[in-house]
Amino acid sequence: MQPSVVILDSAVDAAVSLATALCERGVPATFAATAREATAAAAIAHPTAVLIDLTVQAALDQLCEELRMVAPGARLIALSDWSDPGHFDKAMACGFDHFVIKPAAMETVLQAVRG
Repeated sequence: MQPSVVILDSAVDAAVSLATALCERGVPATFAATAREATAAAAIAHPTAVLIDLTVQAALDQLCEELRMVAPGARLIALSDWSDPGHFDKAMACGFDHFVIKPAAMETVLQAVRG
């Protein structure tokens, strides 16, 4: 299956840059600035992965649950500037499948997206 991605990041420039980089590598990507926009985009696009910056203003456990309902099977990937093990544990407890520390090499992001 061809990977596709929805990116949720309140820093629109970062989301656009990541979406552009993924598209240049053959991975269709859309971006959203809010949890509501990301959930709507995932419901329409049925992505294989959703990349979520952990600084977004959202209840992450609820967001993961909603994304699982609208995009079953999608990998939920946490993006974080923090490498503290506590942040990893919190992300996993919320329902994320993977945790990527920013800034990340594009190959690292692609590996997480492709599983």
